[in-house]
Amino acid sequence: MSQAKVDQYKKEKASRKKTLAKQKVAKRIGKIVAAVVVIALVALGVYKGVDSYYKNLPAETYQVDLSPMSDYISGLSE
Repeated sequence: MSQAKVDQYKKEKASRKKTLAKQKVAKRIGKIVAAVVVIALVALGVYKGVDSYYKNLPAETYQVDLSPMSDYISGLSE
């Protein structure tokens, strides 16, 4: 091996712990970001599904017979 290769190997060996630590941190950050993205996509899907479900429900309608009230009001005006 040439002296340049030996010197390069020594430099790499000296900074190996720092390099490995940086790689570990980068992997963890990547996993965390991926997990957040997946959770956000799942939450969006669930939200859209629930929203679609409630939009497709039939509307509740009520019928009120107001004839007694109108009879009362017309009786007051007489």
